[in-house]
Amino acid sequence: MGQMPEYDDALTEDALLTALASELYGETAEGFGPDDARRAIEDARNWLERWLSRHRQALCDELSRRGFQSSENMEAIVDVATMVDVIAGFGLGQATASIVAALIFKWGIRNLCK
Repeated sequence: MGQMPEYDDALTEDALLTALASELYGETAEGFGPDDARRAIEDARNWLERWLSRHRQALCDELSRRGFQSSENMEAIVDVATMVDVIAGFGLGQATASIVAALIFKWGIRNLCK
């Protein structure tokens, strides 16, 4: 689990959750076997769902204040940077914030602030 996924797999939900689990578990994750890795993915998913339930409204308020709009074009790069910046402002490290942002986009950014 300590390695980043190959490029082809980098955008799958499980690969992102594995990366998040690595951030959450730190060095402990390096010795994980297959059963541990599956459990770690579920732990990461549960952690993110709890984190979002605690921070969703404040996250959406801050994104709205900054004029965030999910888009299909080059502005998406700015959207990602804004999302990572806002998430990092909630006390997550840059790597963890980047993974969380990627998962939020993967799960559907349009559903986040409904």
